[in-house]
Amino acid sequence: MLMLALGLGLGLWAALPAQAQTGPVRVDLYGGYEETVGSGIALSDWRASEWAMVIDFGHAAEGLNDWWPLGQYNSFGARITVDVDAATSRDYALLLGSDDAAYLFIDGQLVLSRPGPNSYGQTGADVAIAAGRHRLEIQFYNSFCCGGSLTLDTDGLELLVSPVPEPAAWALWSGGLLAAGAWTRRRRQPR
Repeated sequence: MLMLALGLGLGLWAALPAQAQTGPVRVDLYGGYEETVGSGIALSDWRASEWAMVIDFGHAAEGLNDWWPLGQYNSFGARITVDVDAATSRDYALLLGSDDAAYLFIDGQLVLSRPGPNSYGQTGADVAIAAGRHRLEIQFYNSFCCGGSLTLDTDGLELLVSPVPEPAAWALWSGGLLAAGAWTRRRRQPR
């Protein structure tokens, strides 16, 4: 019984995120990217994840374009994800700003795009969103020099904190359960 408790305890501990979640916005950073204009950005060579309170990177309002995570001054990609709550069904005025390219998806559907490379600029649209919970994803890359910028005005959509264990955590948790099950089975076999 002690081994079962130990296996479950280790599995649950492993399911905790490796980095404490400090905001609702998850930012996955990549060293490689390939844009397909009109459909999105394929990201590769994952480097790290971090959390943010809002989607406003690089001080674009001040004209600085100084977002270079992990010390990467240029040539990086990012996937930004956040769950949002639409209080009512209506058209939301979304405004996406980027230097270089950015693509905004809601529940997997492309709704705004700024193909790159380009200097900082914004594109917007009124997007019909039904009441309830939705997943926003932004695919972004910065190339050449000078850091990047990325902003999103969500027009009243509430950003939700939704911790999701990493795949490695699920693997450790499953391994703990399997070890506990094997130990229990071994104990039940006649000697």
